[in-house]
Amino acid sequence: MKFKLLFLYLALVFLSAEVFANPIDGFDGFKWGTTKKEIIESRGDEPIIWGDFEVWQAKDGETVSGFPIKLIGYEFKDGCDENNKTRSSPCFLGGGAYLLETTSTDDIATLTGLLRGKYGKDRITHEVEKKRNPGDGFLYANINSTRHIWQQADKSAIELFYKSYDRDYVENLNEVKKGVFRVGVRYYSSDYMKQTESTKTRKKSF
Repeated sequence: MKFKLLFLYLALVFLSAEVFANPIDGFDGFKWGTTKKEIIESRGDEPIIWGDFEVWQAKDGETVSGFPIKLIGYEFKDGCDENNKTRSSPCFLGGGAYLLETTSTDDIATLTGLLRGKYGKDRITHEVEKKRNPGDGFLYANINSTRHIWQQADKSAIELFYKSYDRDYVENLNEVKKGVFRVGVRYYSSDYMKQTESTKTRKKSF
């Protein structure tokens, strides 16, 4: 009996090690380091700029693990032409994100389970933002942001994120309902995460 328990324990240890050893080696079928030119040629359209991302509308039928995708965003490493005026600049893929169609809490639970099953234990963070009227500062609602992060041994990571309003409100005659309004999955290369950590810890001096 003791031998069987020991065998089971060792099996679980090795299984856990295998789960946590899964590196995130790319996004949307492209390996890290793929050029922006290759991605544009593959998708067939020019992207739009949204923050740090270059974004495409998902094509009909595009899904991730069976969940329909609304938008696909690619993030390129430092050195890429910020003005997007040329395809010849050194634009290499370093991150990406799927914005999903779903806003269902049941789907969020399913996604969390799928990612935990593949990548192991996650780290969870919560933040609260204020949605205010830009004119008089009136508080429309609080925006609750939740992130589930699975970081691997090589520092690469995958993140499930979602945002929700804590109440109904009306803005410019538009009614906005309480609840989840955005769900997505974000991917980070090991180089991106190492660079981010280095920036946070870099000491500044005169």
